Amino acid sequence: MPLEASEGEQQSTFSLFASRQTKIPLPPIAILPLGTGNDTARVLGWGGGYEGENLSELLDRVEQAEEVLMDRWTITFDPPFVNDRGDTCSEVGMLNYFSVGVDARIALQFHTTRNSNPQLFSHRIINKGWYGLFGAQNMVFSPEPLTSQGVSMSLDGIPFDISSSLESIIVSNIPSYAGGCDLWGSFKEEDGFGPVSFEDGKLEVMGLRSIAHMSAIQTGIDKAKRLGQPQRLSVRITQPIPVQVDGEPFVYESGDITITYKNRARMLQRTK
Repeated sequence: MPLEASEGEQQSTFSLFASRQTKIPLPPIAILPLGTGNDTARVLGWGGGYEGENLSELLDRVEQAEEVLMDRWTITFDPPFVNDRGDTCSEVGMLNYFSVGVDARIALQFHTTRNSNPQLFSHRIINKGWYGLFGAQNMVFSPEPLTSQGVSMSLDGIPFDISSSLESIIVSNIPSYAGGCDLWGSFKEEDGFGPVSFEDGKLEVMGLRSIAHMSAIQTGIDKAKRLGQPQRLSVRITQPIPVQVDGEPFVYESGDITITYKNRARMLQRTK
């Protein structure tokens, strides 16, 4: 089944099929990338954005695609938060990534500005320009490190000492972030970490020192700070701070955030 969606809309589709309101089994899904980052589509071979290609040819590729399984995760918020639609949410699904800190702050600035002035966000290239502008602002007016904002974390139940140099923590399920950025880097056995896989029941946890660090990663001259590959992660927030789940940002006031394995989604990976 082809799915035309941004990252957040993909997760909403999975949630709909998994809900009690429908007994219809979810078929394997191919992504037609219509969002800004399109990271799910990138890792599955469907590209970084739809540019008007012949739909008949795309459907032929869907028929030839290989079915793969992709880990899905549940993020629990205690206490719950209220989303943009006014719904109280104690759980949300995650397919791609979760983050807390400066990168989520930029995503929130983008999200808020686009909702207020949708006419200014008419094309993917323009949208990326806005991201660049907000990134530059946060490079000049850099936020405090996470430790100064009362953020703490544990991996598989073991407290983790967050470096005072980190402004953001990113928890990823796939090897693509913010429009194709490879945060984790290539696998080297001597590093003590395993390779990235979206079907191993593990998360990749990484730290960013600043927006300048993120820019260096995007240009290929640096990588994120590898922190761990847990099966379960907990974050404690003691004061309001931006967070994001699959590109959907909001401010979480305070409380405990826990990420646990849910199940696997049937996806289609392009082979030709």
